[in-house]
Amino acid sequence: MNSASTKRSILSAMEEAFTAHGIEGDAPVLESIASFLDPRARAALELASTFELKAVASPSGWALEITDRTTHGVALPRGNACQEMMAELFRKDVSAREHRNAEDVPVHEALLDQLREPSLQDGVAVETAAPPITLRILTWNIHFWREGFSHRELGDNRAGVEAVLRAVNPDVVLLQEVVLPDELRRGDATAEGIPACAATPRGTSADAAALLRMLDPSLGFRYAAAAPDADGHVMEENIASCAGMRTAVVMLSKLPIENGGGEAVPMGGDSNGHSVYGVISLPLRGSPGKSPGSEYSRRRLGVHSVHLSVGCAPSLRQRELAGVVRHAERAVLHGDVEGVLITGDFNQPTARDYDDETWSALALDMRGAGLPLSDGVAQMLRDGDGISSKWISAFDEVTSNPPSSTAWSGASVDFAYRLKECDVAVEGGIVEAAAVAAVATVQADAWRVVGAWPWYSTASDHLPLVVDLALRR
Repeated sequence: MNSASTKRSILSAMEEAFTAHGIEGDAPVLESIASFLDPRARAALELASTFELKAVASPSGWALEITDRTTHGVALPRGNACQEMMAELFRKDVSAREHRNAEDVPVHEALLDQLREPSLQDGVAVETAAPPITLRILTWNIHFWREGFSHRELGDNRAGVEAVLRAVNPDVVLLQEVVLPDELRRGDATAEGIPACAATPRGTSADAAALLRMLDPSLGFRYAAAAPDADGHVMEENIASCAGMRTAVVMLSKLPIENGGGEAVPMGGDSNGHSVYGVISLPLRGSPGKSPGSEYSRRRLGVHSVHLSVGCAPSLRQRELAGVVRHAERAVLHGDVEGVLITGDFNQPTARDYDDETWSALALDMRGAGLPLSDGVAQMLRDGDGISSKWISAFDEVTSNPPSSTAWSGASVDFAYRLKECDVAVEGGIVEAAAVAAVATVQADAWRVVGAWPWYSTASDHLPLVVDLALRR
């Protein structure tokens, strides 16, 4: 049972119990009505055992006091208990599914180790193995290195993050909501206060080294880049560990980041946000269609990590991502890369990832919280609305059901999208994304998604997503 439907069943069961048994005044719910609930409702109630819940009189009978909004016909005054309940449901659900990590996610051999001769010869990996080469990417909002949820801090989570990375063994890690080391914060509340990446005029090799020191070096990451998050991700003053700090999106890689060590790509809109973008380059001996050993070739994949704005007008997220999409289209059309992946925390679920019953329950909660049911981002990417390209989600590509929830709020808001194709127009010999009428469609299918899974961990208030891509040869 997902968080939204579980919460709904709790509220319904409690409301019925209040009405049926006439609980009066401010009697504590947990002690007063547990005996009246049937086993299924009692099991759901146990998930909420850490909350301060009370029965209060209302014109229609009795209502449940847990939070500051109205849902399911129950009047809910101010308080934080509903958030506590949702976070606890998330933790319970994740803990119950941890066994699926070993069952569902195959063991991954690091990409360079997949080659028969993994050592580099003159900086080039020698390819002699026939099996497909598989690149593993992990994307994760790590909640500014803290256990807890939203603005709640329950301790350092770095050990938990490292344990996940060790178990998953990704080649490339894309992180969101990262608080950078002290030496990389230069005026935290401004976008200029965070180095764009490791090898631009605003960053240095020392910056890359500082990023790599955030995690245990035995994890094997050798390259790193960072970019500043949007204005909406400056930490509020009630977050003790990092008040006033602007978080960052970060890329860590075991493979070289070819485009000067990484790039901070400005997102659209006026949020001052960026994606961190890296071109992961795999040098192989043997060009496509030629015999092995004939000459060297490089196979390149562009990868973005994004953290779209929260608590904003829905159209802002669409404008933010449109800027990243335009950058990706140009990279493919100009031949800089053979494929592009955009991953990260999009801060918005989409109806097409849910069955009708689950979406109905989730939509009811979202309306009650004053949240939009769509921000147009999914339609833009998956249908090509307003852009010159079409994208496919990793879970759609492998025809696998996405998780019903990737975050403590009970919604699936973390995604990975692969560029499928891009329409182009040719004017004056220059190939660009088509503004009006396309004259050709460029396929970006050198890389394809062959696996996509959530990794169940309570280290953060989001789940990491694991994506395997195979290189077409």
